Amino acid sequence: MPADAGAGDQATIPPADGGDADRTSAPDGGAGDAVDALRPTDAAAVCPPNAATLDVCGCGCCGAPAKNACYYPELGQSIATIPNPTPTNCQNVGCSAGVHNVCCAGPGSPAPAGVTYCYDVDRSATGGYHITMNEGGGLCTLLHVTAYSGDMFPISVPPGYNASGGLDGVCNGNAAWLAIGGLGSVAITNGRLDVHVVLFFDRNGTVDSKRIDVDQLDVLCNGTI
Repeated sequence: MPADAGAGDQATIPPADGGDADRTSAPDGGAGDAVDALRPTDAAAVCPPNAATLDVCGCGCCGAPAKNACYYPELGQSIATIPNPTPTNCQNVGCSAGVHNVCCAGPGSPAPAGVTYCYDVDRSATGGYHITMNEGGGLCTLLHVTAYSGDMFPISVPPGYNASGGLDGVCNGNAAWLAIGGLGSVAITNGRLDVHVVLFFDRNGTVDSKRIDVDQLDVLCNGTI
């Protein structure tokens, strides 16, 4: 089951076989291709220092917001465009868990040299593709492109799928960070994946990003689930 795309806390990362570096599709480092779609086109499409945040809590938060989410300057979003209606029956509703909205922008730093990529195919009813970037040193970043319904990232994917979540952390199943948002695109043609995505993570109040760039990925991590 893909992780909740909106949560900014920690979760569990599934194991990925990172030992087949000689079989793994090479990262795409070339300029002028789909990677550039992640790059802001003007100076306004970035998050300024101390970018504004917004807590959406309805009638009020029951403490610190339980969930983190992105707003994207690249998409013309700001705190002013985030829906934040005030219910009219707060006396009967009470407080809510709340969502903490933060600015997420930019293409992210290029993937480290020597990363390898693979993916798993999930044949369940809400399945799809689980794409792994293995950075070495036991660290992995995952992107879920599935039929799972829930909070979705504005990442272009084939019809019938959603960019339904992401993870970042150690590869062996220990604690990992849940992505709070993402931008970019995923294309799937005859079992080969072109992935040009930046995922955003809220690490204790600081927004960090990881970029996944690979063309013609055709290497399975562990096979079909």
